[in-house]
Amino acid sequence: MLAEVGPGELRRADYLIKAGYAVVLPVYKGTYHRKSAVKADTPKATALYRDHLVMWAKDLSRTIDYLETRDDLDAARTAYLGLSWGRRTSTSDG
Repeated sequence: MLAEVGPGELRRADYLIKAGYAVVLPVYKGTYHRKSAVKADTPKATALYRDHLVMWAKDLSRTIDYLETRDDLDAARTAYLGLSWGRRTSTSDG
C-alpha cells in the first residue's frame, strides 16, 4: 500500500490551519480504503502504473473542482504543497 498520512503530515496540516489556511488532503487511489492493484509507488513502465497515475491526476482534479464550489474559499488563491511522493508527482520538478 502507498504511504498514508502520518504524524509529520498532520503536524504540517495543523500548522497551516492555525495560520489561517484551509487544508485538503485528497484520498488518492491506492491509499486508505481505496485499494489498488499497484502495491508500490516506484515508477513502472506498465499500463497499470500509467493508469494509476491518471487516476491520481483525476483525484486531484476532483478535489480542486470541489474547492471551487465552496463559497468560503477563494479558488484563485489555491496552492499545492506536495510532500514526499506528492512533491515528485506535482506539476513542477521542484
